[in-house]
Amino acid sequence: MTNIKKLLYLNRNSAIISLVAILLPILGSVLSLYVIANYPEVINWIKNYPTLFFIGTAFTMAVLLTPTTFIASLSGFLFGLSSIFYVVPAYVMASLFGYFIGQYLDNGKLLKSLVEVDNKEVLKNTVNSNPFWFVIFCRISPILPFGLMNIALAAFGVKIKEFITAGTIGMLPRTLLFIWVGSTAQSLLQAFETEGEGLGFKFYLTSMLIVVSSMGLIFLFKEKMKELTKGYGVLYRKIK
Repeated sequence: MTNIKKLLYLNRNSAIISLVAILLPILGSVLSLYVIANYPEVINWIKNYPTLFFIGTAFTMAVLLTPTTFIASLSGFLFGLSSIFYVVPAYVMASLFGYFIGQYLDNGKLLKSLVEVDNKEVLKNTVNSNPFWFVIFCRISPILPFGLMNIALAAFGVKIKEFITAGTIGMLPRTLLFIWVGSTAQSLLQAFETEGEGLGFKFYLTSMLIVVSSMGLIFLFKEKMKELTKGYGVLYRKIK
């Protein structure tokens, strides 16, 4: 607990930004849903100008105004399964923007502070040795906020190639899930309901993605811990 407090103190600004990255998309999605539900002309405009809409969503996702699951469900409702061809490029654009924002805001401070609270540098070594799979498992989980992970992964030192490639692959399962949920909805509000017919299947799939993400990250950390422990053992025997 002391280490966590120290890490938060050393990264006060990043912690505040991370909190905003969690809360702001919730507020943004509620306000967006209210506007769309009460002003039908907004839906008509979106349907008439889908390209502008998805460019706009790339910006709102990047600056944490709307969560990706909200955009995926809304896109599925308005455009059906074919919206995947709009949503994925929008995600990539939002990821790029978020990555550079994360780099600018953190400027390497997080990795430096991690050394002070984690002398084995398990997190840093795990990211450096398995950046591709680390990003995939982070992106698969629907409960890890898109905007927050943009900032965190950039701060962890993930290279832009792995960030975009692995991030896009990792986002596909949950993106397809929420687009499908939106496409099967009979009304706008139904696309975002947490109860109702057919949503049990959504719950199981969402839970499965969370389990895959969690188990994958745990596996990466355990493998790195074994490797580091073995390395320290060899070094100790040489010194001895």
